[in-house]
Amino acid sequence: MAFYDSIEAVKDEYEQRFTALEEKWELALLEQKAELTMSFYDSIEAERDARIHAMDELAAQHDQDLIDAKAEMAAAIYDALEAVRGEFAIEIDAVMAVVEALRSDFDTELKALGA
Repeated sequence: MAFYDSIEAVKDEYEQRFTALEEKWELALLEQKAELTMSFYDSIEAERDARIHAMDELAAQHDQDLIDAKAEMAAAIYDALEAVRGEFAIEIDAVMAVVEALRSDFDTELKALGA
């Protein structure tokens, strides 16, 4: 009987060892799962931050593009106004030349009448 008891004791000891080993493995697997889960969430958060940063850069570039477009439009308007002003200056000079010629003719006629 002692032989069977010793076999039973060895069997119980091995079962306890296997149970302890199984618990260690389960704990190790849970720790690995937790680390993988945290790594996964960290990678998602990093990707989100990268996309937010990219969107911020895109918004800043868009704002700069709007500023540049407004500056180009203002320069084009200024150039157009300068061109129109130049055309009016030429027309005004032509009108003033006609007025000066008429006044000169009028002065000549007045002198002729007065002489």
